[in-house]
Order: sequence, then structure tokens, then C-alpha cells
Amino acid sequence: MIADNFSAHKSKQLVDFLAQHTKVRLHFTLSYSAWLNQFELWFGKIARDVIAWGVFTSMKSLARKLMRDIRHYNDVLKIVLLQNRPHWGSSIILDTFVFAFPVR
Repeated sequence: MIADNFSAHKSKQLVDFLAQHTKVRLHFTLSYSAWLNQFELWFGKIARDVIAWGVFTSMKSLARKLMRDIRHYNDVLKIVLLQNRPHWGSSIILDTFVFAFPVR
């Protein structure tokens, strides 16, 4: 699971939960790196590009516009891999994250 560095994600309750559920691992985003949070990016894009400028006569109209925007977004994606290494130039890869960015 990926979480930001909010202190609630490091509470004693969570540490105890993770100790009991060894298959669950937390990966924290870097401090001041909201650009890595794909959920924030995705919903921000929808709010900016679809909802803020739209006039919708019904939920069906909104859903149609959202799907049109999502299809366009999927047509112009570029896949980027971000590898977490212990230090620059290391051949050891700790984690790999996959991001999709639209190419304009």
C-alpha cells in the first residue's frame, strides 16, 4: 500500500496492525511530493478539465463527458518507471513504481 507521510500513517495502531499482517507493506511517498500521488493528480485533472468547465443537464451527461475524457487520456499516455535505489548509481532496486502521464 502506498501512503503519504502523514503522521497518522505511522501510528502505534498501524504499526501493530502491520506486525500482525505481514503480507501488508507500506511504502511512503517522499515528503513534499504530492506529484507522485496519482489519486490526487487524477481527481485534480477531472475537477479541472471536466467538472469545472462543464454544464451537465443530467448524471448521464456528466458520465458521458467523463468517459470521453478518460478515453482520450488513455489514448495519449506515456508510461514512466520510477525506481527506488539506496543511492545514485546503485544496481540494487528497492521498489519500482509505474506512472502514466498524458503526452500533449
